[in-house]
Amino acid sequence: MSEHVDQVDAATMAEMRAWAKDCEWREAQDNGMTSAEYVDELSDEEVLAGIDRHYGGGAAQFVRDGS
Repeated sequence: MSEHVDQVDAATMAEMRAWAKDCEWREAQDNGMTSAEYVDELSDEEVLAGIDRHYGGGAAQFVRDGS
């Protein structure tokens, strides 16, 4: 993982969560949840790991794009 939760400010984490809620999550569908409900249950670490895996360039690029 290129970024750590302690390196991400609250505003950026909120943006990461918002981005993740716009994605389709198989895990959410498998559990009868919406993407928003699923993301709301994730820890900050899990959101960051998901951004790192699924955002083009990972979490570090997400942070750079938000700057």
